[in-house]
Amino acid sequence: MKATVLKPTEIEVKYVEIQIPVYEDKIERYIEKKLPFLNGRIWTATIDIDTGVILNWPKGLVFDHIGDKVRDQGIYILRDGDFKEVARINKDYVPNELIPGDYGDYVELRDIDENGKIGNWPEKPCVDEFFTQSGQ
Repeated sequence: MKATVLKPTEIEVKYVEIQIPVYEDKIERYIEKKLPFLNGRIWTATIDIDTGVILNWPKGLVFDHIGDKVRDQGIYILRDGDFKEVARINKDYVPNELIPGDYGDYVELRDIDENGKIGNWPEKPCVDEFFTQSGQ
């Protein structure tokens, strides 16, 4: 008989890549304010999990709010220090223990400063939601 067992394994997680849709009511504002990393109606960014800094953020650009109700359409990818994929949540609830927002439906990144640091990034980010049955 063969059995599948879960064995705790320590891994290094450095970044989270988020890919979220931008809906009609926000797209014009984001285009007007020159939101970086916007490709059509998808906003993709990679964030350092420990610091809450968006990688390659244009120096000097300040943004008050990025986010919306993503309607289970977002993709969230954990990456290691070499940017290799470690885990993914694909078109499911927002992992709000890591990504700021409410109720598993919202992404709410607020007060992004001139260096790309997200003002409401969690002090103790948690990636557990990526390693549950629904997250795998």
